[in-house]
Amino acid sequence: MREFPAGKVLDAVPYIELIRQFTSGRMSAPDFETAYFELCGSDDKVLPKVIAEPINEIFYDLDDYVPDPELRAEVNGLGEETLRERVVVQLRLLVEAVTAASEKGNEVSGQSDPNRPDLG
Repeated sequence: MREFPAGKVLDAVPYIELIRQFTSGRMSAPDFETAYFELCGSDDKVLPKVIAEPINEIFYDLDDYVPDPELRAEVNGLGEETLRERVVVQLRLLVEAVTAASEKGNEVSGQSDPNRPDLG
């Protein structure tokens, strides 16, 4: 597996925290959509592909999200329940990628990072 600088891995943490708010039900889909697009728009960091892919997939799913049921039916968009299900899948992939990259970095350095966020 390719090694990534710790900063690159930790750049995914704000996404994970926001996604967890939505997947746990603490945030509605419209609020998540707004917050996620704002986070993506303000983030100019280049993430490793394995980490960026789930983040991008959520972006695409949000682009297909249509809160209005009538309009959703017309355009074949995603509702909140389907969106949440898809985001859960991408969150799992994102956490797995970040965890694998973090563990690989710690194995190489022979040290554990006491400041590493809880990704589990």
